[in-house]
Amino acid sequence: MKAGRSDEKTRSIIKAAIDRNRRSIDFLLEASSLPCYRETDRSDPFMVEKLGTILQLIRLLGFEAYFRSESGDVRGALDEWIKGFRFIRLTVQEPNLMDALVGISNARSLLVHLDRIVDGRAADVEDLKAVLHVLGRPRLASGRGRGMENRTDHADRNREEILARHPPEYQSGWWMESLFWLARPLVRTHLMRQCSAIDNIETMWRGPFY
Repeated sequence: MKAGRSDEKTRSIIKAAIDRNRRSIDFLLEASSLPCYRETDRSDPFMVEKLGTILQLIRLLGFEAYFRSESGDVRGALDEWIKGFRFIRLTVQEPNLMDALVGISNARSLLVHLDRIVDGRAADVEDLKAVLHVLGRPRLASGRGRGMENRTDHADRNREEILARHPPEYQSGWWMESLFWLARPLVRTHLMRQCSAIDNIETMWRGPFY
């Protein structure tokens, strides 16, 4: 009995959060049909908070789709789920590792809800084909791959700076030059070890999500 009351209380809290964020969720669903997604300002110090907001909205969207299926609207639930997954695919077009990681987290969140939506419920075959189609599109995987590739390139450039010369911000005296001189063998060893594995990592990131 206590568990039942707790579950109902949790549902009411989630539904209240959905209602409070109704406009934002509707905007996300509308944006899923756009051809591209672009971060407007990479120097924005609040970018992490914005990505956190997207994470929360995707979770609320997944819950709303699940609640739709519970009420008998399985088609509406799957349609909303597909739009949410399309939006995720748009966000990972940004060739940035942070967007790729957020995209992975959002995809995992929606896939959990997809399992709940179809569990024990009759769904139209065409609706399920639409779900498989959006899951099979390569954009999510290619976005993750570009994000990892760019992050790797950035890290490699930093190491090359250390191996070849000192980054300007660290040129602050003989003791710092000595520190970087001593660090070069360790950096070189780490770079060789990473390069031997990075090709396999990028291959996995470019594969299907599942």
